[in-house]
Amino acid sequence: MNAPRNVGFVKVSKDLKTILSTGPKESGGFYNFGGKWADVSHEGIQWLTKFESKAYSLSKLKTMKVGTSGKYVLLLFEVWDSSKPHDDDKFRYTAYKVVDKDGKDYGNGHIKALCYEGMRLMRNDDPIQISNSEIILV
Repeated sequence: MNAPRNVGFVKVSKDLKTILSTGPKESGGFYNFGGKWADVSHEGIQWLTKFESKAYSLSKLKTMKVGTSGKYVLLLFEVWDSSKPHDDDKFRYTAYKVVDKDGKDYGNGHIKALCYEGMRLMRNDDPIQISNSEIILV
């Protein structure tokens, strides 16, 4: 890995034709399955995490609406250290952050580690909200 992995989003209209969020236009690309470079650009990106070192990269993102009106979004994710040589040393912690529907930080905006050290997220399972104050991770 040559750079940290962060989370961002672009808010679009329901018909997917209009970008509603403001943010920079970023360009890059990827190698497709045929091995050829494919250019990609995105506009209106709102970055929700801002890791600058590849010693902190985000993985296994889970999202869900929370709050009494569902106007907030809970982000759950694992933080990994991609600069370490061995796979078993790369997991750092599982964390969360809360933002509103426009991506603005709720509270102080800091990423917080879960209180259960070493708790890992499953690749394909989503959190389930069972009340305004309780969430189950399966």
